Amino acid sequence: GVILIRGNHESETVSSFFGFKDECLKKYGEVLYHLILNAFESMPIGALLVANWGRVFGVHGGISPNLKSMEEIQALNRQCEPALD
Repeated sequence: GVILIRGNHESETVSSFFGFKDECLKKYGEVLYHLILNAFESMPIGALLVANWGRVFGVHGGISPNLKSMEEIQALNRQCEPALD
């Protein structure tokens, strides 16, 4: 199967800056754009893939180096815009 993880482009701020918002609004309208933002907020920011040869923890390169444990990652509120600092 395929697992999609949320990166820094899956936010309103960054998708607006790089033109995704304008393109989406032009082609599909505001309602769909906001539904896509809701989908972004539901995406996991990481995935633990388990195979017969081992485990791999996959995240987008934009995750904070201040997060030191799986518990800290699981406690993050995904239902909001990520901080850009």
